[in-house]
Amino acid sequence: MKIAAINQSDLDSSCWLIQFWGKSYCQGCEYNGTKECGANLGNAKRIKEGKMKVKSRAVLIAQERRG
Repeated sequence: MKIAAINQSDLDSSCWLIQFWGKSYCQGCEYNGTKECGANLGNAKRIKEGKMKVKSRAVLIAQERRG
């Protein structure tokens, strides 16, 4: 499981998944390359074009041992 944190003030209305995980997220997205793609504007577009870095940071969590 991957967990990331980001300040709400760093997000805009474009694709939040790209803003969290980066442009590699687009590869498996059903909307990639369509007019519905949220990466066609704002922060997500800048991230996808390499003009902006992702502002999220990975969060490490302790795994519980189950016996």
